[in-house]
Amino acid sequence: MAILVRELRLSLIWNKVFFKDTYLTHLADPGQYAVEFEKAREQAGAWLLPWIPGDKQHFWQYYLLPVAPGSFEAVTAQDARACFVPLRLPACAQAIARDGTVATLEGFCFPHSVGVVATIHVRPENPMPLLQMVEAAVSARNADFQLVWKDKVPATHGNLQSLADKVVGRLHTLALGDGNAIGKPLPYPITIATVIDATFGESPAETTPNTAPPIASGEIPAAPTPAANSVSGQAGPAGSSDPVNPDDQLLGRAMNALCLLQSGWRTKKFEGGCDDYADPMGNQLVAIDRGRAIWLPQRFSEIEIKGRKTALGCYHRNLTLAALQTAALTALVGRADEVLADPKGKLLLLQPKDVAAAIGLLRKLKEGDYTSYRTWSLKHQISFNDDRMQRVAAKLGA
Repeated sequence: MAILVRELRLSLIWNKVFFKDTYLTHLADPGQYAVEFEKAREQAGAWLLPWIPGDKQHFWQYYLLPVAPGSFEAVTAQDARACFVPLRLPACAQAIARDGTVATLEGFCFPHSVGVVATIHVRPENPMPLLQMVEAAVSARNADFQLVWKDKVPATHGNLQSLADKVVGRLHTLALGDGNAIGKPLPYPITIATVIDATFGESPAETTPNTAPPIASGEIPAAPTPAANSVSGQAGPAGSSDPVNPDDQLLGRAMNALCLLQSGWRTKKFEGGCDDYADPMGNQLVAIDRGRAIWLPQRFSEIEIKGRKTALGCYHRNLTLAALQTAALTALVGRADEVLADPKGKLLLLQPKDVAAAIGLLRKLKEGDYTSYRTWSLKHQISFNDDRMQRVAAKLGA
């Protein structure tokens, strides 16, 4: 009995900081930030708010809870700046691969860095076997896309890494007046892959409609009672008597592969992750290096049921925004760590109070503070920056 995937969502998140304190965006200045934020609120400026007005987004709701307990959309410009809320670049381009795969690229400007998010929706015409879906995701991650701008700039092409750098150039032009501003090379992205909908067997009609409520604040409901792990010659999941093809039950290997999105994943020995034959009836939340993969089977449902996208689609978006925001905060702390590593190094335009505030926000996110957004993913992401946070905090007395 095969695992068949109806939809997979893949997001790649980049953040870029600058070599010199002098290369700061105009949003680093609190007064200028307030002007641009209010213009964005009125949809009258060069930037947009990072959220779509009227949409319920749990990440912003919980991240801004201490400063905007009633509604995150009512946050003041001063409080938004204190929390390093980015402004968003208006939609300016679309990337299309030769096989028709479409990637949406978004640009974000933070007070001290810029960020890019690329999102791909993989929706085959017919449900696709799990391992084929992994191949499709790896292919999309490394495909050659044509980037078509919505203005008169000539189209260009390349993989998503190179196209993200093109969007960074747009951000630099708007934020700094210089599209060629010196900055650190664009790092490899953080990736999040979420199976939005799947079923077991040959018929999509075998699934149960989704009646579960949306996932709030990054919390994951308890997994269903596990079924026996399926191996060759044993029964399939959920009471099925069909024999199992071992290759069709490699859920754990598929999740691990979706974290790294590299070729050779069928035979690769993964460092960490989950067992190859992880239980397909239980929740699988996997983090390896900079990648995340999510499998929450109790949230799958019939394609006709609107709720199927409400929970997992929103959850994926919230995790993506959380990773983007956290990457900006850790980048700021990392830049301060580089400056202060020099015995004569001093924070100039990079304000010590900003760095201390970023450390405070990162601590709350990692600890799962109830006055912030809580998720397993951010604990993993922030843990790679623990030493830097401790060093900078000690030097700043934060």
